[in-house]
Amino acid sequence: MEDTSKNIRQVAKVLSLLGSKMAQNGAETRLIIQSMKMIQKGLGIPLSQIGMTRRGIIVRVDNETVQEIHFTEIKNLGINMSCITNLHKICLAVEKGELTDINEIYEKIDKVQSIAYNKIALVFIEAIAAALFSYLNGGNVNVGIAAFVGGMALMSTRFILHSRGFFDIFISMTAAFVGCMSAFLTSKYALHSNIAETNLSIIATTLLLVPGFPFINGFLDVFKGYTDIGMVRLTHAFVLTFAAAFGLLGALWFKSLGL
Repeated sequence: MEDTSKNIRQVAKVLSLLGSKMAQNGAETRLIIQSMKMIQKGLGIPLSQIGMTRRGIIVRVDNETVQEIHFTEIKNLGINMSCITNLHKICLAVEKGELTDINEIYEKIDKVQSIAYNKIALVFIEAIAAALFSYLNGGNVNVGIAAFVGGMALMSTRFILHSRGFFDIFISMTAAFVGCMSAFLTSKYALHSNIAETNLSIIATTLLLVPGFPFINGFLDVFKGYTDIGMVRLTHAFVLTFAAAFGLLGALWFKSLGL
């Protein structure tokens, strides 16, 4: 009886840890549920109920005599496809019977970490993306340079604020303001561009903050029947978009003053 209880408790911990890690790295809800059921199927343990909210994963595992409920917090909603792939490989190994020891499964899941990309490289990559956005929308060299400078300022501000623990909405708003002001000042005073070119460089800079992946995940969750968590994700994405728009409006207000 004690061994059965311990085993059920370990399974609940494994499943909730798996679900929370996948959610934190950008997996859609259906994939999270399917992956957790693969673990349950591979171990031959009945899974009674899975509950997922923005704040955490709740798992209830039971048999005829023992019941265990476990909760794991979802700390942040990020994006890391490499992490999700590695977690799903573990699930496939369990389902195929290649991994059977519950403690080993827990350790493997726990060791999967998000890849920490070089932030300096990301600043340059995102700045180049802003310049290319402007080119694809008919911009010239001056517009591309201003968008590049704005993109660098935006991403640098974003990473600095994130490292200091500020919340996402404030980060999006402030980064949009700093990035757009940098693009505006570069375009007007350093490159002496006209109004149309200045506006295009500002728009191209702001595109870096559009939360495309959260929007996609939110819509996928709604279409696949997970309406509650889908609406939470969509709301979060809309709020981030409005925060970025508010920062953009602040920059445009200073632009309208003729600075």
